[in-house]
Amino acid sequence: MTTRTRVVLLSSIPQLVWLAVVTQGVTGCWTAENGGHWSGSLLLVLATTVLGVFFSIPSSTTFGIPYRPIDAVLLMVCAVSALRIDHWSSGFDTETFAFGAAATIAAVSAAIASRALAVSDSSALRPRFPVDGAQWTVLAGEGRLLNHHWVAPLQRAAVDLVMVDRRGSSHRGILARSDEDYYAFGTPVRSPIDGTVVRCGDGLDDGNLDPRKPAGNHVVLSDGSEEILIAHLKKGSVAVAAGEQVHVGQLLGSVGNSGNSTEPHLHIHAQRDGRAVRIVFSDVRGRMWPGRRVVRR
Repeated sequence: MTTRTRVVLLSSIPQLVWLAVVTQGVTGCWTAENGGHWSGSLLLVLATTVLGVFFSIPSSTTFGIPYRPIDAVLLMVCAVSALRIDHWSSGFDTETFAFGAAATIAAVSAAIASRALAVSDSSALRPRFPVDGAQWTVLAGEGRLLNHHWVAPLQRAAVDLVMVDRRGSSHRGILARSDEDYYAFGTPVRSPIDGTVVRCGDGLDDGNLDPRKPAGNHVVLSDGSEEILIAHLKKGSVAVAAGEQVHVGQLLGSVGNSGNSTEPHLHIHAQRDGRAVRIVFSDVRGRMWPGRRVVRR
């Protein structure tokens, strides 16, 4: 089994779980015989919607269909199914209702807790957004829960940027067969700050998942007080050298899929005195919450 096949199968797990849960919820609404069963099933669908929005479940399903339009259609089906119920209070199903309510409360609580536990350094770094054109979705970001970067203290405010189309899909077609199928692959990456190249690396193959060299091809910049790591660059694209002075907007390389990366995207994180620093881009209004869409012209 190739590395890409393993990655596709692993990345499909949360999508399949999401599909199974919402299918159960919608089926429950459609077959409900009383208000308790219907309300509980509807709450289950709402809970999965909250998790998808706040924890950035992948922007599209394995088949390239966006989650949010699917959620909207399914919620409409749930609403219409209420017309099939003749006796709302007769034999009220308290067990199904309680389960749906608990799932919704848990999802909302998780979303609130993730924000409360986020990196909250008030002196956030304000670099320029490092890529141009199209739409970018923020995967990872400041939240603690369901943030795979949290285990690495210096990356707790890391931002992953994925280019998406109008569907919210990061690649062309139904399934991506190569790195070139991803919209982000090969997009120029420009320096977000004026500073010095502390170190950089190139020569690692794209599409070869390598946890031993997590940053892959990369560039580390310093402005004197903070260091910024820009990772997973395309093999052969790094355009600077260690010790070189760079300016905002200068070409650093291209978006790739090297290192510990499951698909072409750009990883950026900053540190100051051995602590993670929250990133708020100077030319993008607002903070980088997971799931946020950034439109560039």
